[in-house]
Formats: sequence, C-alpha cells, structure tokens
Amino acid sequence: MTPAIFDNVKQYIESYGLRLPRVLEVGSQDVNGSVRGLFTNLAKTTEYIGIDMQEAKGVDIVATPTQLLELSEDWARSFDAVVCLEVLEHDPRFWETMTAIKKLMKPGAYFFLSVPTYGFGYHGYPKDYYRFSQDSFKEVLLSGFTVFDMTRVKDTVGQPGLMALARLPYDL
Repeated sequence: MTPAIFDNVKQYIESYGLRLPRVLEVGSQDVNGSVRGLFTNLAKTTEYIGIDMQEAKGVDIVATPTQLLELSEDWARSFDAVVCLEVLEHDPRFWETMTAIKKLMKPGAYFFLSVPTYGFGYHGYPKDYYRFSQDSFKEVLLSGFTVFDMTRVKDTVGQPGLMALARLPYDL
C-alpha cells in the first residue's frame, strides 16, 4: 500500500459519499498499511472480509485465486464493494480472478482497483507476472464497469501505476 493509493481510496469514499455495508478485499495482506479502517470509519462498513493466499495481518480467509472462484458461487452477488489494490500483477490468471470478483459483486457495487504499469520494476512477492497499460487497464480489467475515476499513481519511490473507482451496472 502506498500513500497515494491510500489517499485516493479515502478521496473516493469521501467524494462520492459511499456507504458500503459489506466489503471484500482481494489481496488483503497488510504489507505496508491497509485501507480497512477507511471503510469501517468512513464508508460505515459493518462487514469487511480480507482474502489472501497466506495467513497474515489483515487476512480473514486464506484462499488462492482458484478457491476465490469457488467462493464466488457461495457468495454470489453479496458484496457492496470489492477492493483489489496492487494484486493482479501477482496473479498468473488474473482474468479468472476478475471473473470471480464480478460474480461476488451486487449489481451497482463499487470496485476499487490499482495495478502497476510499464516502468514499474520487478517485485516478486510472491511472484510478479504482469504490467498493465492504460488501454488494458480500461478495456480488459474494467470491462463491463462504469468508470467514475481513473488516475495515475506513483509508489513511494516514484514507480508508476494506475488506479480506478468503477461500478458494476445495476442491470446485470
């Protein structure tokens, strides 16, 4: 988590006056901070579930991307928002994770997404597979969503990324 991403999530919640009772964070391990408190304090979130591939601070449920697909059947259309920050570059099959995320979201649910772009150095934690261009971010990762805001962000040492707040349509 970088200060820029944290600040953007806070700005999105405040600017849009979001109230999000049930939130799922995919890739929730608290490595350099967490946005969980922003949701519980600002968005009045009463249930915040963090999923990641290993037990760690910020992780409520340990699940691989494949297991997330299985969970999406049990929890279909049950989340008001999904948070996925700096995760998809570590997922060898990010398109399957995106399918699961969409299944988990209620119609009209919000999606908080950030990814590194070209120029961001290798960071293999656990592994590093992808960089996303502005076109792939918008046309692949955010396909089917209404995008409210898309911005460039930089990490603490100036490496580039993209961030967005988007929403699933109500008429799924």
